[in-house]
Amino acid sequence: MMLEILLLILKILAAVLLGILGLFLCLVILLMIFPICYHVFVSYESELVCRVHVCGLQLYPKKERRKLFGRKKVKHATSDVASETKDKKTVAETRDEATNKSENQVEHEETSNIQDENAKLEENHTSQKHTSEKSSKVSKNKKEQKGAKKHVPLKELLTQIKTEIQDTSNQQALKHVGKELLYILRHCGPRRVKADAAFSLGDPANTGYVTAVLSVCPFSYHKRCSLSPDFEAEQLYIRGWIDIRGHVQLFFPCVSGVRLLMDRNIRSVLHKVQQIKK
Repeated sequence: MMLEILLLILKILAAVLLGILGLFLCLVILLMIFPICYHVFVSYESELVCRVHVCGLQLYPKKERRKLFGRKKVKHATSDVASETKDKKTVAETRDEATNKSENQVEHEETSNIQDENAKLEENHTSQKHTSEKSSKVSKNKKEQKGAKKHVPLKELLTQIKTEIQDTSNQQALKHVGKELLYILRHCGPRRVKADAAFSLGDPANTGYVTAVLSVCPFSYHKRCSLSPDFEAEQLYIRGWIDIRGHVQLFFPCVSGVRLLMDRNIRSVLHKVQQIKK
């Protein structure tokens, strides 16, 4: 009978643990698949205005919290005030009498304490001079040793950077990182972009370069986006607004992170970075 009862208790505990693990896995899967919506609005005319919403909640700027309780009530009682003033007067008179008696005793004690403190300060001053001289010497030696270890000339740094860039494994690692970033942007980037802006850099040549760069971006060809460069203005200015909406699924960044960690080239680069830090 006892064995049967123990087995039943173990079965119940195992079922409870399996249920908790199942719920935890379900929550993790939902978080990985559930889309986290975001909304960013930025405008600039005379002042910069920025609002950020995630899943309908305003993250920036934070709203001011209202007070849960109202103002405290003030009680007006003339009788209580009069009694309090009388008590205060009596307490003040007794304090004055006590202070007058104790002042004479305090003066004698202060003179004796001052003499003792002056003698102690002179002794401490001499001891502090010796200790400060020793500590300054030790700190100078330590700084010299650290500077000798950390100081690296620029030529050696440039040669190290060139060798690392020319290495094929590092080049492949950078290519892999770029591919994974494009993968994340493709699945988690903005799905809806609205913009209306006018800008000028003061020089028509510079405004032309900027418009050429913006024309390469895919959102500039969208119907809801209008970018109007001003080639005639002689001052730098930017006016307009942009509205970005989209959603993020944590599944895609996690997949790209696992791929990066599985790559040998990236692991070797991380190992080199750790050695340099040491």
